[in-house]
Amino acid sequence: MGKRYAIGNVEVGKEKYLQLKAQLLDKIVPQLEKDGRLGFDIYNILARG
Repeated sequence: MGKRYAIGNVEVGKEKYLQLKAQLLDKIVPQLEKDGRLGFDIYNILARG
């Protein structure tokens, strides 16, 4: 069975998950609305520093 409220296969709890999800959406939604694409993908997202 899958983990609930997990990031990177680590359960973080509902509150932390929702906080991190909101932060991520705050960053990607404006870029998607402006350009229709993101400057990263699943293969290089962890390489960003």
